[in-house]
Amino acid sequence: MPKAKILDPCMQYGGKDRYLTALRGSLNSGDFTTMRLAAAYAKTSGVARIFDDVSALRKRGGNAGLIVGIDQKGTSYQALSLAMQAFNEVHVSHTGGGGTFHPKFCLLAGPVKAQLIVGSHNLTCGGLETNLEAGVVLTYELPLENVEFQEADAMWTNLLAASFTKQLSPASLNTLLLAGSLFDESAKGAKRSNVGSSAQGAGGALIFPRVKLTPPSAIPKGVLAAAAPLPPGYPPAGPFMPPAPVVPGAVPLPLGPVVPGVPVAPPLAAPTVAGAAALALVIQLRPHDNGEIFLSMSAVKQNPAFFDFPFTGNTTPKKLGGVAYPQRVPDPVVDVTVYSSTGAKLVTQLAYALNTVYYKPKSELRVTMTSAIRDHISNLSILHMQIGSGGVDYIMDVYNPGSADYAMLLASCNQTMPGGGSAPRLFGWV
Repeated sequence: MPKAKILDPCMQYGGKDRYLTALRGSLNSGDFTTMRLAAAYAKTSGVARIFDDVSALRKRGGNAGLIVGIDQKGTSYQALSLAMQAFNEVHVSHTGGGGTFHPKFCLLAGPVKAQLIVGSHNLTCGGLETNLEAGVVLTYELPLENVEFQEADAMWTNLLAASFTKQLSPASLNTLLLAGSLFDESAKGAKRSNVGSSAQGAGGALIFPRVKLTPPSAIPKGVLAAAAPLPPGYPPAGPFMPPAPVVPGAVPLPLGPVVPGVPVAPPLAAPTVAGAAALALVIQLRPHDNGEIFLSMSAVKQNPAFFDFPFTGNTTPKKLGGVAYPQRVPDPVVDVTVYSSTGAKLVTQLAYALNTVYYKPKSELRVTMTSAIRDHISNLSILHMQIGSGGVDYIMDVYNPGSADYAMLLASCNQTMPGGGSAPRLFGWV
């Protein structure tokens, strides 16, 4: 019988034993030469986190394959674009309305050992690290348990041979995007995380409190740089068009040819993959006495959609004839919490309208906090800023130096901001 290990959902949420930990441990163990991963949905936040590990497997002579579902528009264009650089082959599955493609498993095989990791995990940051996900890792000794492993391996073989699974190419990737089968992570209004939302009862009282999440790992800096260019040969030279609507009962992928005389949509420019991969910004702060806190224009350039940049409004000059600067309008609504050097909660401000301005003369992104918040923020505290939900644009948690959370987030600050004297501030994306 294969040896079993449980992936406990509370352990994943608490950061103690995550699906990502299991995947990375297996991929880097040297025991396996083949990886076959299936997921219902994928985002760059998931693909980016295993990019280096899958690439290392291939550099050692291994082979990596991926099958991802595109039902319910749950997979992004950017995730598939990045996956095509990491994996030997990428396949997409689409049932055409006849049920939903929903399996999640990973098969790993080597000369004397094999493994099946199966559970509820998608190829996203949430599935790998921050959601409450459950699963099991089954380890097989080969050749003794080869028959048992082949039964698991048949899942991959059957999915690959199914009529609803097609191999992805740069051309078909572009066509799927134009057909509306994928979502664009860099677009305004794209799917966003619901982390931080809380159910409310009568009078606005919280039914379920927001539990402080153990932060995910940093998106490797090198992956973001590598992800910006698309695979060789993309975009295709010729025009593509969305195919005709799928006939009920049929299951073809939308990979139709151009029809003479029918207007076509131009190929879309490649979105910035770096920005699409980010779930949250982590950044060191230097608060000013006037309440202003400077974020990072380097981060804005990497991921403008995260900040809803460029801004459409303007500030009101303090005096007649003064200069107006671009301002986000309306002010984003944020929930702010500050934690002490011991990890204790110091202050919380809910539904706060965060004045956000682009100060052009110095190319600075400035936000303004009330003194009730500002007075509790020490120099080089770390802000963890993630997309909110339910009328809240951002959840902003500030950690003063000294706590375990601070140390964990500091490790995720893998980029340096320009300037800043002898001790420039750090930031990163998670």
